[in-house]
Amino acid sequence: MSKSVIAILVIAVLSLVGIKLLIPEKEVVRIGQQHKIQDGGKQHLASIYEKHTPYGTELPTSGPHFSQPATWGVSDIEIPDEQWIHNLEHGGVVVTYKPDLPAKDIDELRIIVSNLTMRDEQTSKKGFKVVLTPRASNKSAIQLSSWGYNLSLDAVDKTKIQQFYRDRPNTAPEANAAG
Repeated sequence: MSKSVIAILVIAVLSLVGIKLLIPEKEVVRIGQQHKIQDGGKQHLASIYEKHTPYGTELPTSGPHFSQPATWGVSDIEIPDEQWIHNLEHGGVVVTYKPDLPAKDIDELRIIVSNLTMRDEQTSKKGFKVVLTPRASNKSAIQLSSWGYNLSLDAVDKTKIQQFYRDRPNTAPEANAAG
């Protein structure tokens, strides 16, 4: 091979490596597996609609959020990400689902979340902190989020939801906060 061909090959390889380093990797959603997400900070916003840097993942687990958390429990209306992220900061778990999920699945999620709440209120001094809300932008049918972790599911899976709940509550910067 001539020196010019080798030089072209070296430049091509270095260019590809450089491009790979400059292009951020896409979020990999592993269905049914919990995975850790890089901390996006905990900046408080004056309004839910205040402009902020985009979240690093499709389902945020931290980052800029409204200064007031959402009400704990089941919501039939979609709560903006910017609000329920504050619940994560307080050590909560948020369960989101696509609004077009079959009604029987939504009812099952409500029962699962309600049972988690009742069980923990009886056994935990801090009480359980959970929000269930529809979320139109979900990539998966059901997604769970806590500070720094998420879980995506294609269908209701009581065992995985319960496990995520057991693994993740009160593991956040303000886990002892009341709201």
